[in-house]
Amino acid sequence: MLKLGICTVTHDTPAQRWWRRGLVAANMLPANPPASAEELDRFERIMMHLRLSNGTVRTTVHNRLAAVDEKVGSILPSVFPVSTPLLVEDWAVSSGITAAEWFQSLQRIYPDVTFTASDRTLYLVEARRQKERDVFIVEPGGDPIQYIRAPFVVSLTEMQHPIYFINRAVQRRAMREWGQVAEDFRVPPEWDNLNGGWQTIYLDPFVLRRLPLIHPQVMQMRGERFRMKQHSVFTPLPHPVHVIRTMNILNRSYFTEAQLRSAAEAIWQSLQSGGLWIVGRTVADNPPQHEVTVLQSTPCGWEKVFRIGKGSEVESLVAKSLMGAAIQ
Repeated sequence: MLKLGICTVTHDTPAQRWWRRGLVAANMLPANPPASAEELDRFERIMMHLRLSNGTVRTTVHNRLAAVDEKVGSILPSVFPVSTPLLVEDWAVSSGITAAEWFQSLQRIYPDVTFTASDRTLYLVEARRQKERDVFIVEPGGDPIQYIRAPFVVSLTEMQHPIYFINRAVQRRAMREWGQVAEDFRVPPEWDNLNGGWQTIYLDPFVLRRLPLIHPQVMQMRGERFRMKQHSVFTPLPHPVHVIRTMNILNRSYFTEAQLRSAAEAIWQSLQSGGLWIVGRTVADNPPQHEVTVLQSTPCGWEKVFRIGKGSEVESLVAKSLMGAAIQ
């Protein structure tokens, strides 16, 4: 048995998607804003099926965190006066659409808010070999995540089910071929500057094209008050801020206990005294249900401010003996 991929725009119709049943090729991500309604729809569908090399998925969609935004917005003025020039960081934002929505919500409360959204990976690279008919979709660091050779599109971060033995054979071949050329893969350092275009360049033996992972609507929002940058949840900020949010990233399914503690330490170092850390995950999507804990940094450690649902699954792990008072 086999699954055929959605390799071109002409394949990307409801009927074709139904009988092909395969992945949508990531090199169909819209290249430059503004995007058409069809391009926005395609961007969001591709995001739902991408799994990066570290195992994370990018399932952020419009209004997914609206209830969290509302609850946090209701308590923030009791911690920081509305006249505060609030500094907010939203980490691991995927496409950035929920970060943009939170920024717009905060602006109604804090006119002087400065908001930074970040993620470990902000773009992918289409690596096309000049003398071949295939394409690799690769993270900037060189980890391949998708292989496209019509009529197939296969993931290189998830093992193909044995029942699809042809797709599985294509996947094995792709990994062997990437292993032979991976050492020649590199991206220009200026591509990390998001103000640049999604240009195509030739770096032997590849023709490379940068593919944005930022939602086209978010790309158009960037400015003095709202910006996006590359950042890892394990790296402390150079200057502490008032609020940090880490939703749907610091989960036991993604990281070890040691890694989660390392991320918590990075957040501790990145917050001003009295700053808030919002941590949790979405446990259901229709309707959205969340398990979230809001923690405040104090001289003695973390103090729980409130929970949504059962609270974050990593709350006890990251807090341990640093936890302060009981939930209010």
